[in-house]
Amino acid sequence: MCTNEAIRISDEKNLTSRNAMHHELYKHLRDNSDFYAKYVYDSISIAKARLKLYRATKKKYPNANRPYMKRDMITLDNQTYKIIDNHLRFPIRAKQYIYIKLASYVLQKLESAKLGSITVTPKN
Repeated sequence: MCTNEAIRISDEKNLTSRNAMHHELYKHLRDNSDFYAKYVYDSISIAKARLKLYRATKKKYPNANRPYMKRDMITLDNQTYKIIDNHLRFPIRAKQYIYIKLASYVLQKLESAKLGSITVTPKN
């Protein structure tokens, strides 16, 4: 997973800012993965948030383990996805999309919410 690799490298090299992480990791993750470029950047942001929490926890509990993302997930910002005919559409490559049928409950929640990022996880 892209996020786990970002967490590992950032922790080993003691990268603390999102900018430093981006400059160090982006090319490595982009070249070594088959992910759409936007999702590499999002995984770096997720890794940054997890590492920040880990470092704060490590001060209180020195034996804390490095974070590890066990479950696949993707975070989509409001410019990445569209809702078209009860389906969530987001890109996997240039002009290639995945469509996920949304339940009526989810559609109702999305209509009443402001635009923002959403996290998509597998069904399991």
